[in-house]
Amino acid sequence: MPLRVDRQVTVAGTNVSVTDKVTNTSAEAVRFMWGHHPGFGGDLLDGGASIEIAGRRVRTDSDFDPPRNALAPGVTAEWPTVAGRRGGAVDLRSPVYGQSAFACVDELTEGRASIRRADGRLAAELRWDADTFPCVWLWEELGGTTSSPWFGRGEVVGIEPCSTWPGHGLHRALEEGAPVIELAAGEAKVGWVSLGVTAILS
Repeated sequence: MPLRVDRQVTVAGTNVSVTDKVTNTSAEAVRFMWGHHPGFGGDLLDGGASIEIAGRRVRTDSDFDPPRNALAPGVTAEWPTVAGRRGGAVDLRSPVYGQSAFACVDELTEGRASIRRADGRLAAELRWDADTFPCVWLWEELGGTTSSPWFGRGEVVGIEPCSTWPGHGLHRALEEGAPVIELAAGEAKVGWVSLGVTAILS
């Protein structure tokens, strides 16, 4: 891709912010997908956690369907509840160990999401430019994939601001009429994301 990325990282206390400027250096228009991939695990998931995303709609991934997939593939629903792969409903605010999941949340009211440990003593909050990143990929790998590459040991929740759904590349996104970014020759676009961490120390 003929794109140049200029990045500024700012750290203030327990907050870090990243501002990127993406410039099309070519003489032709360029279309692309743009996202960030923060993943949360370790102590933050200890004893359970709760997720909040400022969105109205959730789309489960149509292709993601490993044996321990928690979600019915290819379903659209109102956040945070979606049909489960084995029936019933799944509340995406509550990650469950022993499963995998991949969905996209959109129709955002603002660029904001958080994940909080069940005892309230540790939390992380993401904020971002919702005009640039109008979708959030929610990916959970919590011991659900027993084969390569996780071998049942993955313990991570990804809350990933993105320009586009689904997560299957630019060609697929264009086929499905999903939002993508297009820059004219020489045009630039700025996007930002920030992360804040709150901890209550005993």
